[in-house]
Parts: sequence; C-alpha cells; structure tokens
Amino acid sequence: FGQVPCLIVDGVELFQSAAILRYVARRYDASGTLYPRDEGAAAQVDGLIDQVKDMLQGWGPLRYRERFGFPKDLFPDEAQERCQIYYLSDTLPRHLDYFAKVLQAEPGSQWLCGGAQPTIADFLFATAIQTNFIAKDWGVKVDIPPVIAAHVAALYALPAVKAFKAAEAKGK
Repeated sequence: FGQVPCLIVDGVELFQSAAILRYVARRYDASGTLYPRDEGAAAQVDGLIDQVKDMLQGWGPLRYRERFGFPKDLFPDEAQERCQIYYLSDTLPRHLDYFAKVLQAEPGSQWLCGGAQPTIADFLFATAIQTNFIAKDWGVKVDIPPVIAAHVAALYALPAVKAFKAAEAKGK
C-alpha cells in the first residue's frame, strides 16, 4: 500500500502491523504463545489488537493528516493543535484506563491476556505507547497509568527485545 510497515518474506510482500505480527508469530513461534492456536484465545488477542487500533484511530490523522486525506486547507495547523490537545488529554486517557483495567484483571500477570508470556497484542500495545506517548513530548502532559508503564517496561526488558533494540541502536 505504499507505506510502512512492510515485510518481504520469500518474495511476498506482507503489509499492515497486525497481519505481519500474526504471520511472524504463526511461522516462528513454536510455543504458540505469541498468537495462540486456540481460537478463543486468538480471538481475545485479535480483540485487543483491534482495541489498540481504535485507540490510535484519531492519532493517525492528527499526526499524518495528508496521508489520511486531510490537506492543510481542510485541517489547518490551529485545528490540528486543538484536536491533539483534546486527544492527549481526553481520548487517550479513556483508552489507557481501559487497558489498565485489562492489565489489572489478572494480578499474577503483567500481560494483556493474563498469561505467563506476552502475545502479539502486548507487542503492538507496548510499542505504540512507548513510541507515540512515552518517548515523545507533545507539549501536553500524558499520564501513563503505572500498570501500563510497568507493562511497557516489562516488554522492553524481555531478553529478545533488549537484544533487538541493542542491534537496532548499532544500525544492524
């Protein structure tokens, strides 16, 4: 679709984050924990992925308005700034509260589906929060609930993620 993410495997172009995550999990995760083989558990993961996408639904046009069909003459800078403030102070916190409740539902687990291991929903959620709202300052204080901050930290502390981030920092 002319945008990222895009993954090419064996000459086949794969696109869209959730589709790529499901493909990689099915192909390379022998344990079946990243994307469960059980249809009910997989549906729970898919629902959480869709909720992450819902959370980001308004954010995309705010940050990349022309890509989403909103040229500056229809969506000027002033309107973008007002909408961004509203999103960060109202819309995002409502979604974060939902995810905080999901994470608190299973006190013995730090993952969205309540298991012992993260799923692809955890990867999508944690990277979206880290990349868009923790690592960047948009001029509006974004309160990340402690349970979500702990979730993001736990994901980024996984040995495989740490190794990937170290290699990424070295340009590999």
